[in-house]
Amino acid sequence: MSKSKLLIIPQNWLGDIVMSQTLLKKIKFENPDTSIDILVNSQFKGLVKRMPEVNKPIILDCGHKELNFFKRLNLAKKIKGNYDRSIILSRSMKSALIPYLAKIPIRTGELGESRYIIINDLKKFNKDDRRNTALRYVSMFSKKEETLDEKYFPSLQSDSKNIKILFEKYKLNFEKKIIIFAPGAAFGPSKMWPVEKFRELGKKLNEEELIDLIGDYDVLIAGTEPITRKVLNSATSLKLISRVGIGLDNIDLVFVDEARCIRPESLEIQNLETCIKSVASVKDVLPHKLIIFLFVRI
Repeated sequence: MSKSKLLIIPQNWLGDIVMSQTLLKKIKFENPDTSIDILVNSQFKGLVKRMPEVNKPIILDCGHKELNFFKRLNLAKKIKGNYDRSIILSRSMKSALIPYLAKIPIRTGELGESRYIIINDLKKFNKDDRRNTALRYVSMFSKKEETLDEKYFPSLQSDSKNIKILFEKYKLNFEKKIIIFAPGAAFGPSKMWPVEKFRELGKKLNEEELIDLIGDYDVLIAGTEPITRKVLNSATSLKLISRVGIGLDNIDLVFVDEARCIRPESLEIQNLETCIKSVASVKDVLPHKLIIFLFVRI
C-alpha cells in the first residue's frame, strides 16, 4: 500500500484526545507508512507530541463555541493539497469545515449536524456503539471493531527530564507505585466521570497493592478498602488510620488490639477543606510521613 497522509481532527477535550490515540495506533498497525498529522488547540500540543504515531500537530486556537470561519479558511488554504484523507472524530459542522475547505479527497466521519456534502465517507454507529468512544474511534479507519484490542490502548511517551523534576518537587519515591485519580473536568459535571465509577476504581486497589503502597508511612487516610491483618502487619511505622466515611468495619481491629501498634480513629471527611485541616492537625502532632490512599467523597 502506498504511503498516505492523514489529518485527524479529534474533539478538543483532554480525554478525547488521549482516546484518539487508539485510532492512531490502529492506522499505524494496518499501514505503518502512513503519515499522521492531528489538528488540536495549542494547549494540547505537548500532549500529542508524546504520541509516537503523530508526525506533527496542526494548531488551531478556537473556543469550543466559536465558528471563526475566516481563521478556519486561512488554515485550510495553508494545508490544501497536503493530505489524502481526513478523519473527523467530532460530530459538529465546524469541525468538518477545514477538511472540506482544504479539498481533502476523503473526509471520514459521522453524519452529525447534517454534514451530507462536507463528509463524503460516512460512518454509522448505533446508540450503544456511541457509548464506547475508543471503540468508535478505531472503527473510523477501516472495518468496525467489536472489541478494543489491547495493542491499541493509549500509551504516551514519557519525558524523563520532566519526571525527574516532578519527583524532586513533590519528593516522590521512584520505587513505589504512583496512583493518580483525576476526578475534575474543565466543562463541569456533565463532562465528569461519575463519582461512583471512581469509587469502583478505588476498590480495585487490592490488598497486595495497599501493602506495596503503605510501606513505612506513619499515617493512613483511607477510603472503604479493607485494611486487613496482612496489610497492618506490613505497616511497620503506622500510628494512625483516618477513615473517609463512618465506621471501622473494614479494619482488622482484633489485630490492632493484639499488636497495640496503632490507634484507629473514625473521621468523616465531607469535603476537601475538612480533609486538609485534618491532615494539618495530624502533621502538627506527628511530623512523619503521610499517605493519603483514597478520597471517595469530595
